[in-house]
Formats: sequence, C-alpha cells, structure tokens
Amino acid sequence: MKAFYLFTTVLFLTMLPMFAATPPNEEEKRHAVFASSSLIQLIAAPQSFDGKVVGVQGYLSTGYEDSCLYLTRDDADYVYQPNAVNVAFGKQVKMIPNNPNHSLREFDHKRVFVIGRFDAIKHEIEEISQISLARRFYPIKKTHK
Repeated sequence: MKAFYLFTTVLFLTMLPMFAATPPNEEEKRHAVFASSSLIQLIAAPQSFDGKVVGVQGYLSTGYEDSCLYLTRDDADYVYQPNAVNVAFGKQVKMIPNNPNHSLREFDHKRVFVIGRFDAIKHEIEEISQISLARRFYPIKKTHK
C-alpha cells in the first residue's frame, strides 16, 4: 500500500508540468487585471484610481468636440461635464461582440462598459482596450401563489 502511494505521488509530480498553464501574453495581461469601479467613484475620488486600469460603465457620447463617458443619457444630451470623464481609445480596441463589421460608431449614444487606464490629471480614461454594450439588469418579478 505504501508503494502504491509513493508510485502515484511520483507519477503525479512528473506529470504536473504538462498541466501547467502557459504564461499569458501582453494582450491577456492588459485585460486580466482591472479595478472594477463606478463612474461616480472616478468622478468623486479620481486620485485613488490614477494610473490604474479601470473597468467602468457609462453612457458613451463621441462627437466633434465631445468624447466622454457620462453617468446618464440626460447628462450626455445636455453635455453636463461634471458627471462625465473624457475617453481616448487605444490603437487596438477589442469590441464585444467581436464582429468584423463593427466600428466604434455603433457604440455611440449607448450604455457601454469600457476598460482603460485612468489619468486623474486629464480626468480621462486613456488607452481604452475593450468596449462592450453594458449588460441590462431587469428587476425580478415576484410571483404570488
């Protein structure tokens, strides 16, 4: 019985490197770790997120002079800057869903989720590397018996 445990332990240890994960590439590292935060937290305490990669939801409005992530649609319609942060897209933006026919224009004037590096001095989310439509949350309806 002792020989069996010794044999299985040695076998397990010799096969362990086969199951080790490959190290992530640079693209995976950029998307892997980000501070999930709300837009309100970025606006209220920008210094605590300075230089960090953040993931945040908001209402995207891109235009000639306006490229911001707003708290609400009304804030975007009235260009209410106190409830917004500027956005700057990186060279390669991963769009979800991944459709080759998609462009960033399809996310304009919609609620989105973005991942990028926050700069507190510019009050901007820079190098946005990923964008997707924000998930919708539906209220749970209670059923009565």
